[in-house]
Amino acid sequence: MKPTTRLLALCALLIAFPSTGAAQEAAVDAVNLDFTDQVGTLSLDQTLDAYGNLGGVTVDQLGFLYVANFRDAVWRISPEGEVVDRLSLLKAFLGSPFRDLLEPIKNEGDIFHANTVEWLDGSQVDESPLFRRGNLVVSLREVDIVAIVDPARRSIDWAQRGPWDAQHQPELLDDGRLLIFDNRGRDGFSRVVELDVGSGEIGWQYPTADAVGDALWSPEAGSSQRLPGGNTLITESERGRALEVTPEGELVWEFLSPHRAGPQKNLVATLFDVVRLPPEAAAFLEVESEGG
Repeated sequence: MKPTTRLLALCALLIAFPSTGAAQEAAVDAVNLDFTDQVGTLSLDQTLDAYGNLGGVTVDQLGFLYVANFRDAVWRISPEGEVVDRLSLLKAFLGSPFRDLLEPIKNEGDIFHANTVEWLDGSQVDESPLFRRGNLVVSLREVDIVAIVDPARRSIDWAQRGPWDAQHQPELLDDGRLLIFDNRGRDGFSRVVELDVGSGEIGWQYPTADAVGDALWSPEAGSSQRLPGGNTLITESERGRALEVTPEGELVWEFLSPHRAGPQKNLVATLFDVVRLPPEAAAFLEVESEGG
């Protein structure tokens, strides 16, 4: 949700098509910009920069779906709907000092599954030059890599593989640490961790390092958000659960989706993301209420 109170939403389309030897273009209808004439790509995440350009991650498909090679790219689109830039993440990695992190890697199918792209505004650059304005934080689920990309230089400036597994939503915090939803890195269960980018070490985590069992479990999806005051909002997607915890790991509140499906009513509706909005983001509701 941006200050204008307009909601940035994503609608993605995935199709199979005969192999032509050429990458297909993006298929996304977002912020009233219609790109449906460029069908052939699954779009996984989006972000806005300070100039109103829409950025996102797409997955190009080569070949039939059952033998497809999915190649991820970061694109930037102007408010007028023009494609400003398109950066192949595979090419950027292969030309970087971090190319060895890709081994082992699959040679077909969804080789990266980039599930997050976040534009950096430069406010944390005093913590590290890695966080300069315009750089991007990306998450590559299939290879367990979180990276910082400089789209202007077409370079990978920093990357680390693990100790997380199938991670989602790395968020740069004010102190220069990364908050990451680690889907399977706690003996197959989930956790939320803070990473020191400089040392590569894990600091705070929830549940704590000595926790046992399935206190948090969402192997395929999930998100986290650091709140003002230091608490953390966590979305445990596949259990349909959202919770807020303190820095000490104490539960503040939780929400469990009541919606069930299936013959035995044992299937839970996936809760993909829950985000805490600042009070000013809901100001439009007060205006509508006053208007009748």
